[in-house]
Amino acid sequence: MKLKLNYEFMSMFWLAELVYAEYLAVPDTTPLALKPTNMNFEEAASTVFGGHTALHFLKKADIQKDQKVLIYGASGAVGSSAVQIAKAFGAEVTAVTSTINLNLVKNLGADFVVNYTNSKELENLFKKEAEFDIVYETVDKSSVPQIAKLVKPNGAMLLGAVLIKGMIQGNMISKKLNLKLVAGVAQVTPQDMQFLKDLAQTDKLKAVIDKTFTLEQIPQAHEYVEKGHKKGNVVITIG
Repeated sequence: MKLKLNYEFMSMFWLAELVYAEYLAVPDTTPLALKPTNMNFEEAASTVFGGHTALHFLKKADIQKDQKVLIYGASGAVGSSAVQIAKAFGAEVTAVTSTINLNLVKNLGADFVVNYTNSKELENLFKKEAEFDIVYETVDKSSVPQIAKLVKPNGAMLLGAVLIKGMIQGNMISKKLNLKLVAGVAQVTPQDMQFLKDLAQTDKLKAVIDKTFTLEQIPQAHEYVEKGHKKGNVVITIG
C-alpha cells in the first residue's frame, strides 16, 4: 500500500519519519485510518494515543453493556478516552478526577464522578467492596490493593500506568481474588483505528485538547505536560 502524505490520516507514525517524503510505502497491516471529516487535524491527532490505549485495555477486559466501570484518572489523555469508549459500549461509568475537571468528565458522559481532591469522597470510594465489573487505573496514583478491593469476583483490574513492582503485586492479588489482570503495553491494530474513527465520526469520541504548541515550542510543551495536570492532550502544530 502506498500513501500520499497529505496528513489526512489518523496514524501511529512519528512525524519525523514522514517529513522528507511525499509518499510512503507501508504494509496493509499498518494501524491507521482516514481522518474523520468532522474533526480538524489537531482534533484527529489528539484522539489516537489515548484512544487506542483505552480501547486496548477495555477490550482486553471484555467490556460489556450495563457493566459498572470505574476509571481512575478520567481527565487525562487515556482517561478521557476511556470514559467515552466505555459509554460507547453501553457501560455505566464512574470517573475519578480532580475538582477542576469534574464538569469535563461529566460532559464526556460519566454517570457518576468522584473528586479525589475531596478526602471524604475518596475515602468513601475506597470503602466500597466488589462494586465494579472493571476498574481502570490510568495514572498509577492509587495502590494495587485499593484498586483490587473495588473489583467484583471474576471482574477485571486494568493497571494502565503501573511499573514492574505494581505488575508483580497485581498478578499476585488478581490470582488470590480471582480477578482478570490487564497490564503492560497497549497494542494497536488497523481495526482499532477504524473503530476509533467511526466513534469520532458519530461524535461518540470527542477530542480533549488542553493546549496547542508550535514545533518550536516543544520544550515548553514538555515542561507543561511534566507538571502532571493537563486535561486530555497537548498538541504540536506543524507549519
